[in-house]
Amino acid sequence: MEVCKYLCKSYPALTTAVDNDGFHCLHFIASWTSAVDLFTECETHVKQYLESAGRKYDITTILTNRGESVLDLAKKRTEDWGTENKALYEYLVQLFGQQKH
Repeated sequence: MEVCKYLCKSYPALTTAVDNDGFHCLHFIASWTSAVDLFTECETHVKQYLESAGRKYDITTILTNRGESVLDLAKKRTEDWGTENKALYEYLVQLFGQQKH
């Protein structure tokens, strides 16, 4: 996951890149870690890059090819692994709620 942070910081244009399944760096973080600090640091780089390019950042619109959001993947991780990913999931629930207002 530190690779995600390094790439976001060193190569900001990559923050909009996705893999063949439509997974964004934030999807990978939500799927594989409970680290809120790592997520928020990478999210900050994503937001800064998008805004510097004149685009609006809205986490609710970052979806995989199957239509899964970052929140969906964090929820799945929580269901699969119990409380291991709960801190990030709870953070994302609040964040998604703020985006809708």
